[in-house]
Amino acid sequence: MKLHAVRSALCAYTFPLYQRPMVMQRCERLLNRVRDKLWRGRGDAAIEILRTLIASLNLEIGSLPLFYDLGAGTASSAAARLLTFLVNNRSDLIDYQQARMNGRRVSSASAESVMNHLINRRLTKRQQMRWSMKGAHYLLQTRVELLDGRLETCFAKRFPHFRSPEAVRQ
Repeated sequence: MKLHAVRSALCAYTFPLYQRPMVMQRCERLLNRVRDKLWRGRGDAAIEILRTLIASLNLEIGSLPLFYDLGAGTASSAAARLLTFLVNNRSDLIDYQQARMNGRRVSSASAESVMNHLINRRLTKRQQMRWSMKGAHYLLQTRVELLDGRLETCFAKRFPHFRSPEAVRQ
């Protein structure tokens, strides 16, 4: 979504009186390279290209026609938010191309669908009982920990005297 925010500002429709500036076209190509690097799990390369994109836009802001100047400013701030996100999460970036080649799923649609069903079922007005927002948040945290295989560890941290059923049987 952060990539889409940059793209929508860069690829704005052409204003009839002006030809689309070269800097906008170059930055669009750079953004395509950023997307490609992220798909391949090369976060450091994507960060460097994104820094180049931001610097290019910032140099041209003020010298472009008003329509494109506003788009360049919006694209620059959206790219800065994307850069911050990538720098903070560079260790968690996934190589989607390798995952796809290994036959793994690269979409979280199935997990999101289950959670949407679960939440919608409980929060509808037809139900006698409803969850509070806090309770729904705790449920989601529990489901994520269960699916990641971390639930028992997190539970044991919170309740040190906890004994799992598997540990009792052994």
